[in-house]
Amino acid sequence: MNTLTDVKYTPLGNEIVALLDDQCKKWELCGTNYRNLASVKSKEFAIRDKIVKLQWNPARLTSTAAKVDARSISERKCFLCAENRPLEQAGVDYNQHFTVLVNPFPIFPKHYTIIHKRHIPQQIETHLIEMLNLSRALGKDFVVFYNGPQCGASAPDHHHFQAGNIGFLPIENEIVAMKHQAMATLSIDHTNSWFSNDGFRKVVIIEGDDASNIQSAFQRVLVSLQKLRAVNTEPLLNILSYYSPETRKNTILVLLREKHRPACYFKEGSGQIVLSPAAVDLGGVCITPRQEDFDKLTIDDLRKIFIEVFPSDEFLFQLQNEVSSML
Repeated sequence: MNTLTDVKYTPLGNEIVALLDDQCKKWELCGTNYRNLASVKSKEFAIRDKIVKLQWNPARLTSTAAKVDARSISERKCFLCAENRPLEQAGVDYNQHFTVLVNPFPIFPKHYTIIHKRHIPQQIETHLIEMLNLSRALGKDFVVFYNGPQCGASAPDHHHFQAGNIGFLPIENEIVAMKHQAMATLSIDHTNSWFSNDGFRKVVIIEGDDASNIQSAFQRVLVSLQKLRAVNTEPLLNILSYYSPETRKNTILVLLREKHRPACYFKEGSGQIVLSPAAVDLGGVCITPRQEDFDKLTIDDLRKIFIEVFPSDEFLFQLQNEVSSML
């Protein structure tokens, strides 16, 4: 774990790094799980020249196997609400709406959950600018990510983001190539949108220096997805958000989804693989809480899972056409 002197963080970054150090000292569960990250097993695959890492992380079983159907949610207390959180869990206020908590079941060496202070549903349409502003507040050393209510959020009833340290997700080294590989680029109001297909992931990359213009570009994507999917709720998606102080630009990666969990997740016996892809997995670090899955997963299994949970090439083409028609 880096100390405060290893990196020059933003003011908010300094606060939450200090929070992590403090929580690991005072909260036994938290400290144990962060220390255990040092012994987490991992291995690396190359799929179409893209790096995908596999991590065996037993502490993530609760999240990976979370029941997110309406009945299960209604029958449990919200673990993000202040009155239901462990007494040891402290937080740092980020503006009047959000509190930053250390995630006690980490994937990243520095892993946080940024929760809304009110119990409102997970939803990105009216909260994207908050996500962009959070990225700016945390600066170049953190990625902020969002899992949709049907795409990996283990608390779809309580709005939240997560954040982790930069340099952990392989996709960060592939963004430039994904822009070059894009099937189309749309530009409006100094904001660019790339519709990228890197061979197995379908991603819309949106970049600009004005949060409201990025919001407008994202809104066009969101409305187009709803039209193509024939839904009026939030379509399946995950988002990774970055900020560069050097260029003063925000970049978001909208990871498009065909389904939440692959067929192998629901199989029984030896055919089952408990891997429930969310933003981190699609960013190139796939989490397997069971050792048996870590041991048996092959590059072909991972390729099939990615192809299954992302939409088709044709769908990306249709989305690009639909968005273009709105300009």
